[in-house]
Amino acid sequence: MNIFLLVFVIGLVIALIFLNIYFRMKIIKDYKYLVKNKIEFTTGHIFNKSKMEEEIIPRYPKHADRIRLFSDHIRYSLKWALGIILVLTILGICLKFTQ
Repeated sequence: MNIFLLVFVIGLVIALIFLNIYFRMKIIKDYKYLVKNKIEFTTGHIFNKSKMEEEIIPRYPKHADRIRLFSDHIRYSLKWALGIILVLTILGICLKFTQ
């Protein structure tokens, strides 16, 4: 059982690394586009869709799709990362108490 949990934890760590690389590439591509077009907003806008739609999208209507895509990628990557970290923490606790 311990070997299975250890392999599973190692697999999750590797998955977290690849997830980080994958989303980082997507997010950096979108970020470069936003910087190039001088589109500015805060993290509060990223995590609050209604605030984004009310304050930022009307200012930059031509770039609305890219702004939404960027904020969706940020939120999605954070959800995945938090989920994997939570599972890793739980499995780490299980490994500690099964030895």
